[in-house]
Order: sequence, then structure tokens, then C-alpha cells
Amino acid sequence: MTTMQSGILVSTTDLRQSLMSILKGLDEALLLKEVVTTVAIDPDNILGKCVMAVRNIIPSGFAKGIDRRILPEFLRGKSNFIFIRELARLVASKLASDVFTHRVWLWAELGFDREVARRFSGHFRYIYGMEHSSLETFARQKELGGSCILRQVMSHGRTSINIIKDEIEKFPEYSTPYLRLFPGDIERSVLRKEAEYRLADLIIANSRFVRDSFVKEGVN
Repeated sequence: MTTMQSGILVSTTDLRQSLMSILKGLDEALLLKEVVTTVAIDPDNILGKCVMAVRNIIPSGFAKGIDRRILPEFLRGKSNFIFIRELARLVASKLASDVFTHRVWLWAELGFDREVARRFSGHFRYIYGMEHSSLETFARQKELGGSCILRQVMSHGRTSINIIKDEIEKFPEYSTPYLRLFPGDIERSVLRKEAEYRLADLIIANSRFVRDSFVKEGVN
């Protein structure tokens, strides 16, 4: 067992608005020690200042994209970034097909998890991770004697796969190359999620429906 600092490290591939209130609450409770994410802009560092300068002369659509990724004050100085693969995903999402973008997303998400596990697991007593991007991070954290918290926005993977398969069968006329990719890819995804569920010491459900789906699948 390695010596760990107290507090929580949050690992997340994005800083969506629904997560910000959680981060803010952890920070106010003096529990949030570090955040690892992909692409975000810290206006206090040199790169961030350059981006903010460019923001004022680019089209408003791009400027809004920058605004969504600006770090709030309370996260500045305690955030780390693993961004190369996410940049590739962003480019793919603008230029490539849904199927290719999905493959790039998967490559980026698994690479993010692997890098967080290598560089950050074991630093703090708790890691708070997101579904599907935390398997290697959690495994390494547990190996080093730490604890894992999983943020669960969607229902249990088995519940989700059944709902989506039923919808595809009911409305085949809306099938797309991306949806046709789904049935073969989802089983791999669910197995990965179930491994995360087993490693998690605590699963925080986003709603009663999400919680009930885990209870139904036999998760404590």
C-alpha cells in the first residue's frame, strides 16, 4: 500500500454543466484536491491567455465553444489535462462519419483512462470517476489501496442495452450505419462497465430510475 493524501481526485473526460455543481460542492467541503480532464482553458496560464486573446477575433460559434471550456475560478490551480486524443475526437466529430467518430471517441476514452491510471491513481485516498472511462484507473487505485467512487448518470448497462435494442427492433426504418454498429459494440461496452461496477466502493446514481436499475441487476 502506498502513502496517499486525503481527499478526492475527480477523473472526467469533460466538465459538463451537470458535473460542476458536484465539483463545487466537493470544493466547498474541502474534499476536492485535484481534477483530471481533457480539454479546458485556464485563463491564468500562458496558453489560456493566448486562447482568450484569439477568442475575441473568431466567429461567435467558435467563441461559444471556447466559453464552454473555460475553467471556473475554483478549479484553477488544481486541474490537470490529458488532451491530445480529445482534440483528435473533436476534429473527427466535425469532419468524419458517425462510425469513424465513434471509433475515435473509443480510442480517446480508453486512452484517457489508461493515462489517468498511470499518472494519478494512488495519489489520493479517493478517486471519483465517470462510467466507461474509469476501469484501468479504478483497478490501479484499488491495487494501491485506495477507494473508488463511480458517478452513474445512465441506468445499469444491461438495462440500457435492452432498451436500445428494443427501440431498434421497433423502428428499423430509422436504422443508420452508426446504429447498425451498435449491437456488436455494446456488449464490449457493457462488460467494461460491469467491471467498473465491481471495482467501485460506492456508486452514486443520478436518479431513482438509475438506482433501481442497479438494484434490479443485483448490485448492492
